[in-house]
Amino acid sequence: MAMRILMVNKTDQAGGAARSAMRLHQGLRRCGYDSWLLVDEKVGNDPYTIVPEGWFARKSQVFAARLERKAERVLNQSGKHHVLSQGIGTDVLLDTIKKLKPDVVHLHWINRGQVSIKTLKQIKVPIIWTMHDAWAVTGNCHYPGSCTRYVGQCGACPQHGSKHELDTSREVWLSKRKEWSGLKLSLVAPSVWLADLAKQSSLVQQLGLSVSRISYGLDTDIFAPQDQAQCRQQLGLPQGVPLLLFGAVGGTDDPRKGSQHLIKALRDHKQWMPANLELVIFGAEATEKLPIDYPIHYLGKLTTDAALAQAYNAATAFVAPSEEDNLPNTILESLSCGTPVAGFDIGGLPDVIIPAQTGFLAPPLAADGLAKAIVLTLAKADEMSPIARAFAVKELGLVRQAEMYYRLYNAVLYNY
Repeated sequence: MAMRILMVNKTDQAGGAARSAMRLHQGLRRCGYDSWLLVDEKVGNDPYTIVPEGWFARKSQVFAARLERKAERVLNQSGKHHVLSQGIGTDVLLDTIKKLKPDVVHLHWINRGQVSIKTLKQIKVPIIWTMHDAWAVTGNCHYPGSCTRYVGQCGACPQHGSKHELDTSREVWLSKRKEWSGLKLSLVAPSVWLADLAKQSSLVQQLGLSVSRISYGLDTDIFAPQDQAQCRQQLGLPQGVPLLLFGAVGGTDDPRKGSQHLIKALRDHKQWMPANLELVIFGAEATEKLPIDYPIHYLGKLTTDAALAQAYNAATAFVAPSEEDNLPNTILESLSCGTPVAGFDIGGLPDVIIPAQTGFLAPPLAADGLAKAIVLTLAKADEMSPIARAFAVKELGLVRQAEMYYRLYNAVLYNY
């Protein structure tokens, strides 16, 4: 009897975790495996992506999401916007589990009211959890920044602006330890950085959770090299000049994605840049103008893989100036199109940005270092392009990722 896999993510399209979950789901089905994807919010047309049925389920989801957002607003007292989740959610996925009878439940990004902390112990089949950020192994932050209090029991959370040990971050940490005790839960990190962070977590150590690493995958037939001149013509971009591409969900609004560091690097070190350099941005609208003296072309929000692939192929290089990140899909997509990447030496970026082969890395948050990395990536783009493409085909293929996960499912079931 074939194994049935039920994957769970908040949405089917919005955000990097959703795109990664959908890609893995489709990769598993492409390999002939019985994969289903359960989401709260469905906008796509995949026939094996489902939402909880019934009026009560929908109302419960909306109510839980509102409570979670309200709690996050109250907790953000540090002066910066951080993503903080309390683990408020519903049990409505349990009805779907009962109906579908999966052999494995594979969690992805389950916050914003989708699944509660307490729900996990009611799932009576093995649970795999792909960590798209650090929330599973901290109190309630998704990215801890320079804080290492997750190595202990959280508390006095700097993202809350709290000085109290028994604050909400500690309460959520204690709830996770209590509710997940004895749980057969296997964590998967897409990057070396996140895997190492998870292994340091007191939750992982005290609960005896396993942590493995499987990189994200993508369709290298869609994200593939195309004729650059033709892509530029179709997008209305100039020919014969170096184009530096930047893009992220939320565009230039999310400080963690680092547009402020890109601005500083380009503005303060313009003398290092090619005299005819122009910038291309997706994920942001033209109203979000950057305070730099370069020609800027805004592509808006690109909602399809084909549109994204066209943008990468039109560019000379891609820049990823994130302050903290797991393994951004944008980098993988760019490399698969043969477009090298410049970025900071943080998070999962060193897993795929190999200096002088697939791009260049700069010391964390150093504007002059980022400027140098951009200059080198632009200058050596032509020679790095085939190396970047070959790396993506070998290491980031969708079928490769799906087969690695399927082996993990079998191993977990065998030991359950």
